Amino acid sequence: MTERRPAGEGGSASGWDAFWFEPRPTSTLALFRIVYGLVVFLWALAYLGDARSLLTSGGVLPEHPDVRILRGGLLQVSTSDVAAVAAVAGLALVGLLLSLGVMTRAMSILNFVLLLSIARRNPDVINSGDSLLRHFGFFLMFAPAGASLSWDRWRKHRETFWEVPWRAPWAHRLIQIQVSFLYLFSTYAKAQGPDWVGGTALAEVWRAGDLARFDVPLPIYDSLLMSNLASYATMLTELALAVLIWNRRARPYVIAAGLLLHLGIEVTLAVGFFSMVACTGYLAFVPEERASEVIAWIRDRMARSRRPGLADFATDGGRADPQTGDAETATGAVAVDSER
Repeated sequence: MTERRPAGEGGSASGWDAFWFEPRPTSTLALFRIVYGLVVFLWALAYLGDARSLLTSGGVLPEHPDVRILRGGLLQVSTSDVAAVAAVAGLALVGLLLSLGVMTRAMSILNFVLLLSIARRNPDVINSGDSLLRHFGFFLMFAPAGASLSWDRWRKHRETFWEVPWRAPWAHRLIQIQVSFLYLFSTYAKAQGPDWVGGTALAEVWRAGDLARFDVPLPIYDSLLMSNLASYATMLTELALAVLIWNRRARPYVIAAGLLLHLGIEVTLAVGFFSMVACTGYLAFVPEERASEVIAWIRDRMARSRRPGLADFATDGGRADPQTGDAETATGAVAVDSER
C-alpha cells in the first residue's frame, strides 16, 4: 500500500489535485452505478411501447432532424421498426447489465451510444430528465464504475470481492458537478422569468391540466400566499442544492429538501423520469465511508442467510468467518487497492 499525502498539504493547488485525482473508495460509485442502471432499464421499458411511432420513418417524425452536433447515431443508419425496437429493447438489457456490473466499461459506452441515438433521432420528445440521464451516462463511461460490487469484480477478484478498491475520482467528481450545475442553471433560469420572481410560477404550473397527475385543490393554486411560498421555496431549495450540497454538514439536510421537492413534483406533475434521474444523482454525494458501510451491511445480511448459496457468496473470500463476529473482516472493511 502506497503512502498518500493528506489532501490539504501543499496549499490550494495540492488540494485541487486531491479533489480530482487523490484515490478514493469506489463504494459510492458502485451504488450510483447499480441504481443508474436500473433507472435506464425502467426508462427503456417505458419508451418501448412508443418506439415505432417516435423513432421510425413511419412515425411522427419521418425525416431525420437537422442536428448540428453529434449527428450520428445508430438510428441514423436504419429507420425500420425492427431497428427502433431493437435499440430501445437493447438499451433495457444494457441497463440491467450495467447495474450488475457485467462488462461495465463496454456497457457504459453502449448505454451512452443508445441514449444518444434515441435522442438524436427525435429530440422533440426528449425532456430535461432524459438529457440528464444521458449526461450521467457520458461521465460514467470514464469512471471505474465496475471496480466494486460488480460481476467484473467477482470474475477477476473473487476472493476479495467484498473489498472496495480505491481509484482516482475525477469522473465521479464530474457526475457531482453535473448535479450541482443542474440546480445552479435551473435557479438562474427561474430568476430571469417574471413568474418565478413574482412568486406566481407554481400557480400557473398547477393549472396546466395536461401535465397534472391530479387536480390541485382550488384553495391552494388560487392562493397567492401558497403560490408565493411554494415558488420561492423551490428556488431556495434548488440554490441550496447547487451550492450547499458540497458542504458535508449541510448535505443531508439539503438532499432531504431535494427529495421532498422531487416528491412534490412526482406526485403532482407527469414529467417523465426527471425526478427519478435527479434523485439518482444524489447518490454520487453519499460519503464513501457510508457507502462502504452499506456494502458491509449487505455482506453481513447475506452471511447470516439460511440459504447456503447466499451465505457462501458472502464468505467466499476465505478471509472472514461471520460466526466470529470479527468487526474488520466479517463486515467487509474497506481495503486499499493500488491499481489505477
